[in-house]
Amino acid sequence: MEYAIHNLSSRIAGKLTPSVELVRFEVHSNGRKKSYPVLLSETIPGINLKNAKGPYNQARYTWMLLLSILTRPGDGRLSNYIVGDNGMLYCVDNDISFVEPVIREWGSRTVYFCSALFCLTKLDTPLDIETLKEFVSLDGDAISMPG
Repeated sequence: MEYAIHNLSSRIAGKLTPSVELVRFEVHSNGRKKSYPVLLSETIPGINLKNAKGPYNQARYTWMLLLSILTRPGDGRLSNYIVGDNGMLYCVDNDISFVEPVIREWGSRTVYFCSALFCLTKLDTPLDIETLKEFVSLDGDAISMPG
């Protein structure tokens, strides 16, 4: 899931998430071989969003909100984001994504959307217009093509 989110985000907006690689470690002990999958992740320098005060790069913040809408994170906690240089936001934990946001039970619907990013600014804070224009001009077919 980490790789899928990184691949999608890099296709639409560049570097919003760390690069990741899944590798297999083989351990030989007492004549036996055991294999372990290990996810290697690029380190993103910065401050955890839980401890950051802002301001945030408005264009990057807008891209991160759009990515959250597209990927429906199930655990978009403050601790899953890093604030780097110049207020650049990065999401460093994307293992729980594409979560069903609407739960139906007993004839009612409850919406669960878990991203702390939507709580960072006031309702009257504008999104970055240039980022929104760039987003609507994206070629959906080019984004979804393997490559």
